[in-house]
Amino acid sequence: GDVWHGAVAETVGQGMAATTPDGRIWTLGRPGAFGAEAESGWDAVLACGGEFVSGFRFKEALRAESVEEVQRLADRGLAVYILSGDRREKVADMARQLHLPEDHWKAELTPEQKAQWVAAHDDRDTLYIGDGANDSLAFDAALCAGSPVSGRSFLEQKADFYFMGHSLRFVSPLLDVAALHRRATRRVFVFSVLYNFATVCAGLLGHLSPLAAAILMPLSSLATLSLVSLTFRAARRSAVSVTGAAPRKDLFKPGQLCTP
Repeated sequence: GDVWHGAVAETVGQGMAATTPDGRIWTLGRPGAFGAEAESGWDAVLACGGEFVSGFRFKEALRAESVEEVQRLADRGLAVYILSGDRREKVADMARQLHLPEDHWKAELTPEQKAQWVAAHDDRDTLYIGDGANDSLAFDAALCAGSPVSGRSFLEQKADFYFMGHSLRFVSPLLDVAALHRRATRRVFVFSVLYNFATVCAGLLGHLSPLAAAILMPLSSLATLSLVSLTFRAARRSAVSVTGAAPRKDLFKPGQLCTP
């Protein structure tokens, strides 16, 4: 037949609908989302005028490194949850592969339900990873949110950071960098407080001449930079001694951190 190029309306988290020139309404989305009755077990249903036309089932395979990364996060004492709009059976199988407890995954959630769950459990410590428009509301509710670089622009205005690929293996290094930056920031803060206290006291006592103040100012900046450098170098040496191999260079670059 003729190829029709018309407008398609999307209902976030439900599916898409389009009206053809002959007045028929075609929908593609979650079972029951547009009133189309279908047998259970379908991931998506194609319907015309509310009448079932075809059903689709999708199978997903977890990457081995994602399974390992979830275990590493659990070893760090972090809780990992799955919030999905997929069928319960599908999400349950994924959770089993990740060795997640029964109460650490939720299935068949709408975008609003995802956001409500995050808001209810967030204690200003939630990192949310998502890649679809149905994660948009949850991004707003989480403290920090990340999305993979996939060529789609659903979340480009809301993601706090992007990452390459579709694996979770970046999370542990990200947390390591966050801890390292926090350590460096605290050391600089302590140094700044002590330096300013000492110089103010010296000035009030009349022991700080204008020339000495002019010399101390650039020296304090140099000392601050040196303190940060020593913190990063110590972390790098520690990584070498623990792993027995050179650490990834990009693990210690300032500026690539988003602290969850």
